[in-house]
Amino acid sequence: MTLHRQPGGEGYYYQWGWYEGPDDAAWRVTGHHTDSGEQYRLAWSLAARRLCVTDGLGRTRYHQWDAQNQVTAYQDEAGQVTTFRWSDEERLLLGMTDAQGGKWRYVYDRQGHITETHDPLGRVEQAQWHPVWHQPETEVDAAGNSWRCVYDERGNLLAVTDPLQQNTRYQYDRHGQVVQITDARGGNKYLQWNEDGQLMRHTDCSGSQTAWFYDERTRLIRMTDAESHSTRYGYDDSGHLTEVILADGRTVNYQSDAAGRLVKYTSPMGRITRWQRDGQGRVRSRTDATGRRTAFGYDAYGRLVTLTNENGESYRFRHDVLDRLAEQINPDGCRQAYRYNALNAVTEVVFTGDRGGEIRHRLARDAAGRLTAKETAGSRTEYVHDAADQLLEIRRR
Repeated sequence: MTLHRQPGGEGYYYQWGWYEGPDDAAWRVTGHHTDSGEQYRLAWSLAARRLCVTDGLGRTRYHQWDAQNQVTAYQDEAGQVTTFRWSDEERLLLGMTDAQGGKWRYVYDRQGHITETHDPLGRVEQAQWHPVWHQPETEVDAAGNSWRCVYDERGNLLAVTDPLQQNTRYQYDRHGQVVQITDARGGNKYLQWNEDGQLMRHTDCSGSQTAWFYDERTRLIRMTDAESHSTRYGYDDSGHLTEVILADGRTVNYQSDAAGRLVKYTSPMGRITRWQRDGQGRVRSRTDATGRRTAFGYDAYGRLVTLTNENGESYRFRHDVLDRLAEQINPDGCRQAYRYNALNAVTEVVFTGDRGGEIRHRLARDAAGRLTAKETAGSRTEYVHDAADQLLEIRRR
């Protein structure tokens, strides 16, 4: 394949080269570009088991793999490296060192199910698996909370016991579809299915029913709620939703382009919103019912770089080498700048006024990425979490 096009007409082009290495020989992509200007060059070094990808902005990333074609290292465009360690025979991921130096470790049983996950904070999540159905029988989170599951002779989940020892039970029909759910309080919910496996009726614990109806093409055409209010749905020949008739008789209309993307919406009040899209399906403009227009500008790599609102005011956006938002420039000249750590979490936000004054917020995070503190010029707020990532305490200093 040297060319394919999206439904909107955008062309994607590929160049190929023949490569022979110690592990295999094959045609490989050496170049790729699009009609909108996105460009990539791929340099293969099979002897070193290494791939270098360079885009049209000069950014470079590297991929390294072993003799079994398993990725062992990845270096991103900022030079940050993530490494992976694999077992020799089973080809299971044993460990990972993230770009911040955090180490993850994984343990498996004899059937290749993961039984322990060790994160950079030393926390451990555990699981035990059913020997036949290969589904979890017991799961224990890092805080010691456990869930137990029971299965029938067909592998259907029969019951779940949560950390509070509350039981939820399930019953099935001969097709393996859930027909009854009994909650911890003894309340029952009932489900009825059609021959295509679509939900037809749901009865809740109070006996109230909701029903769904479908056409011969399995499309939803009507939904009737517990108060007998019906909503109806209409489609075009391509299966795109075109009409929703509400219970009170009002109508919502949708219009799609040839690629099935929404381009026009008519509200129950008759108000029309329109969207204009480019060849890649990205929204270029939105015009509301009053004729006010919002415009969106993108670079060749799909990053939003300008937004012009209904009043003609423009916002500009700058991105860093990893495509993260680095700066927003508002119509009044005020700016917000963002900095990130190696795990792509925001660590600093700097607000700059139109006259140059700055307000700086620093965000501290632990090895798992959780927010642990926020600092401003005059205050510090600390956040304490438990082993299950639940927020326990907020301290202000």
